[in-house]
Amino acid sequence: MKYLYFGIIFVLVGFYLWIKGIFFRIKGIHVTATLTGFSNKNNTHYPLFTFTEKAHEYTIPGANPVNDPDKYKYHIGDRVNIIYVPGNTKYVDLEGSYAVFIWGVVSLVWGACLLFVHFRK
Repeated sequence: MKYLYFGIIFVLVGFYLWIKGIFFRIKGIHVTATLTGFSNKNNTHYPLFTFTEKAHEYTIPGANPVNDPDKYKYHIGDRVNIIYVPGNTKYVDLEGSYAVFIWGVVSLVWGACLLFVHFRK
């Protein structure tokens, strides 16, 4: 029975991640930002992007953590295309970053495998 419950949870999480990623890309504004530094929260580094939107300057961290800021593919001062959802100052996403979709697929596949095991019994 636990395979059924966990399978359903993983499938729902996978669908949630896909819907979240699609919503972010549809409602988001594509802007060019400057990488201005890295924030450190609980020994996890997040890139900080600064951009101006409708006469307001924002500095918002990226959605995906960085293991080592020195080895990050962008350097401080680089111009980067990001997706910003108005009203969401929690994080921005890089254009071309599909991590949320990949995690959604992984969750869907894992959930489908658990459901297969459950119904195979």
